[in-house]
Amino acid sequence: MITTINSGLKSKLAKRFARPTCLAVLALLFTNIAWAQDEPASSDESITIALIGDSTVEDYSGWGVAFRKRFNDSVTVLNFAKGGASSKNWYSGNRMPAVLEAKPDYVLIQFGHNDQPGKGPERETDPDTTYRDSLKRYAVESRSIGAQPILVSSVTRRRFDKDGKIRTTLTPWADATKAVAAELDVPFIDLHRRSIELHNRLGPEASMEFNFKQGDLTHFSEKGAAVMADLVIQELKTQVPGLARFLTTPSLPAQSDSSESTANRPLMAYVGTFSSPLGDVPPTQVDLPEGNGRGIHLFEVDRESGALKAAGTFDLGSSPDCLVINAARDRLYSSNETDRFGEAKLGSVSAFAIDPVNGQLTLLNTVSSEGDGPTYVSIHPSGKFLFVANYFSGSVAVLPILPDGRLGEATDVKKDTGTIGPTEATHAPPGSFAISGHDGSHAHMIEADPSGRFVLHVNLGLDKIFVWAFDASTGTLTRNDPTSVDLPAGDGPRHFDFHPNGRWLYSIQEEGSTVTLFDYAPSGGQLNSRQTVSSLPVGFAGSNFCSEILVSHDGRFVYAGNRLHDSIGIFAIESDGSLRQVGNEWTRGNYPRSFNFDPSGRFFYVCNQRADNVTVFRIDRDSGLLEFTNHYAPVGNPSSITFVDLAARDDSVQLLRRVSVPEAHQAVAVDESSFFAISNRTIVQYDKQTGKRLVKWVAPEGSWIKHLNSGIVKEGRLYCANSNWPAKPLKNSIEIFDAVSLKHLDSKPFSESEGAINWIDRHQGAWWIVFAFYGEAEVRRTKLVRYDDQWNETGEWTFPESVIQRFLPKSNSGGGFGPDGHLYVTGHDHAELYLLDVPDNGGELKHVSTLPAPIAGQGIAWDFDTPGRLLGIVRASREVVFMRVIRAK
Repeated sequence: MITTINSGLKSKLAKRFARPTCLAVLALLFTNIAWAQDEPASSDESITIALIGDSTVEDYSGWGVAFRKRFNDSVTVLNFAKGGASSKNWYSGNRMPAVLEAKPDYVLIQFGHNDQPGKGPERETDPDTTYRDSLKRYAVESRSIGAQPILVSSVTRRRFDKDGKIRTTLTPWADATKAVAAELDVPFIDLHRRSIELHNRLGPEASMEFNFKQGDLTHFSEKGAAVMADLVIQELKTQVPGLARFLTTPSLPAQSDSSESTANRPLMAYVGTFSSPLGDVPPTQVDLPEGNGRGIHLFEVDRESGALKAAGTFDLGSSPDCLVINAARDRLYSSNETDRFGEAKLGSVSAFAIDPVNGQLTLLNTVSSEGDGPTYVSIHPSGKFLFVANYFSGSVAVLPILPDGRLGEATDVKKDTGTIGPTEATHAPPGSFAISGHDGSHAHMIEADPSGRFVLHVNLGLDKIFVWAFDASTGTLTRNDPTSVDLPAGDGPRHFDFHPNGRWLYSIQEEGSTVTLFDYAPSGGQLNSRQTVSSLPVGFAGSNFCSEILVSHDGRFVYAGNRLHDSIGIFAIESDGSLRQVGNEWTRGNYPRSFNFDPSGRFFYVCNQRADNVTVFRIDRDSGLLEFTNHYAPVGNPSSITFVDLAARDDSVQLLRRVSVPEAHQAVAVDESSFFAISNRTIVQYDKQTGKRLVKWVAPEGSWIKHLNSGIVKEGRLYCANSNWPAKPLKNSIEIFDAVSLKHLDSKPFSESEGAINWIDRHQGAWWIVFAFYGEAEVRRTKLVRYDDQWNETGEWTFPESVIQRFLPKSNSGGGFGPDGHLYVTGHDHAELYLLDVPDNGGELKHVSTLPAPIAGQGIAWDFDTPGRLLGIVRASREVVFMRVIRAK
């Protein structure tokens, strides 16, 4: 039951919410917020959430009452907020004992407004000292009773400058809140930033609709409270995903925004920097003063000119120097080149969620890189692991990527050993003093080969490229044979890039100023060098440090970065993979540390580290040459740049509701009025609207029915895929039930002796069945087979490698044809749907896209009674999930 401790405000609230609503303004305010229409299901589990804060949180004039309405009856929200309170005098008023006595599961804490100067000595705090101490006290005492504290930065006041932008004085307190959250490793909701972004978008006039009363720029009307609560919920879903199932109207603006065409969404650029320490994070830059960056800088990209327009920063004082985006384009990861994570002399890696509407970042978590000075991160082709190279400690680590995109603790760490190379490079240009990297062991880059079976990393100080066999089921590295390949002494390999054919690898040497071509054997992970060329123009003399190397999207050109010479060497790739230099372009800046192509491959962006800028070039696709566009973007000490095209996020999945179902173990099926939870030897029918249990069937003792995997309902019959996998000999069958009484009607055995039947569907007058194989050695034998009505095979398809990598170490668990005619399949446990095209005449299925979804693999079922509605399950929480799949027009 939803309750409140502020019952004395009942009459005030009744008057407040009796005000008329301006529909036009509501439409504007909810541009980025869409709510599901289905009635949500309550959960058997009950939780309590406590709110601590000032008048912007309390029920009467804050967002507390609207926040409460977002949860189902399993949640009790207790609002302990007090008007006029600061972080200091709220505690001194002896209010914390009541919170502790209530034993909440979660405690949201938001202060700041009354902590500012001018509020009197009993309330004022210093954001660098006493305010932080207060927040720490709340967090520590919440944890003492087993509650999860959640820190919330203060919502902004609606005060605008002459240009129509928010003018805030709360930033020091908001930054302090963020710093304390990071220090204590507690979830953080940046309501200050989110509310500023919202009001800057709405403008002064529309924002006045948020006012509690005329001239009140702090407190909230009904509409204002609802929108602020929605912002909190959006962040809460990311920071504490477990609370999502208790929401009555899940806030998924990121995936169900119908008010704005995705084609109008921006192409975003993210620039990692060497950043000045914020708070108490020490500097770690080599041969440089403290960095001039602010963390991760965001830009909107003009698609026609390539120009960059500043779109904010995510302040991070730990030098997020290398950035990588996942395949779904909804998560960003940064290596933070620091030497301190907590009390340890280690670096860190951070995970961020990307808002798919405006591209802004939300920190998910930060974990140890298990080494000092992490300088490079990359993602395994499966999307399940992140690799990090630790420069100063000469080590590499494997970090698991959890289903929600957060990072787990390392599954493997390897520290390089060997002889440090000489300070004078074999291929150094005449007169070079480039010797910086041979003072120790320095792991500089790590990345998987295109297949994901092997992982390569370079050690600049040891002049080696190491090769590891990678076990994607455990996240562990095993030394390959041979374990490494040597580069010329002192040359210092820094980065490499694979050609699209997967058979050629190009390595750039920092101190030798060379590019080396290797032939790569994908079957065994072996490298054999074949050509070495200078990265510099003919006749160059003096010092130079090479940096980045990239192969063009079309595989025709290689680009090599030269620092001190401050140029990009351009090479044509001949038919045998060998290189021929065709040009050398000045970067219009100093010390080009890295560069990248935009998603179209038309523009080339250079991060000039010491010039504090990013420069933009247009690529001549015929010659490979670069033409400066005259566009600069000022960025302090830029280190890397990557892109996300938000307009490409066409397809999405909207959560509608969750139903607690004990039998939600293998799959779900659905018809006009019911859904069926399937669990190995048990099927239970539930009313689709009320969730009431109707009929239960259990396989008789000794029955051949061992492992019901999925089901579909056609013409009053429930067809279930059944196998006895992993028993031998393998037996597969389709079991047929009456969809009303669940009486067992018939069984259709299959002679197929290999591969377990995991799902069945009926599409275009034919039966479609998947025979699944498991594990790295067998999974690629998994096949989709089509049958006619006499069960004669009429076609066969295999799955593409990009989907196989997501299946591993299991296999394809569920699937079905959607109302759009596309095939949608799932793996065993990932929160994803894989959208596939089926070629007419057999062969390999085509992977169209991957859609994040609020399920965890297993069997799925389309509800053709409601267009676009799909049902799935979450085995761990025993839930049936109702979703809506939204396809772009």
